[in-house]
Amino acid sequence: LGGVMESMADSPEIQNMLGEASQQVMGEASQAGAEEALQKTADDGMARGAGSAGEGAASGGLAALGGSLNVERALKAGLLGVMINGVGYELWMYQLDRALPAADASWLSLATKTATDSLVWGTISNSLNLIGRRVLTGAPPLAAVQ
Repeated sequence: LGGVMESMADSPEIQNMLGEASQQVMGEASQAGAEEALQKTADDGMARGAGSAGEGAASGGLAALGGSLNVERALKAGLLGVMINGVGYELWMYQLDRALPAADASWLSLATKTATDSLVWGTISNSLNLIGRRVLTGAPPLAAVQ
């Protein structure tokens, strides 16, 4: 899985898709101008929300969290989310529907399907997300699993 994630992140098609998505997100503004605007918005939020330290962190936006938005990282995380929660979840639901058909609409059937979905897919998708995020930041796939 790590090798697949790493090769996806390095593929020209994915890089092109990330570039196009970045251009759409940023619109006509340059990335530096957009980051400056985000930082100004965060700074304005800090100035308006300054009470206790907790209030500042809650209302201060990006500045309270220690920096500005990393657009490339956000786009990679979004792509990973689409792959796991879009494509992966659809494949999982297909298999779950085959194993537990909707024809039996009893409460027990619904509870069984819900518990199975949560225990199996919840565990798998959260694990894939944690591993995938590490791989996308440059960690070797085997180190990302540990």
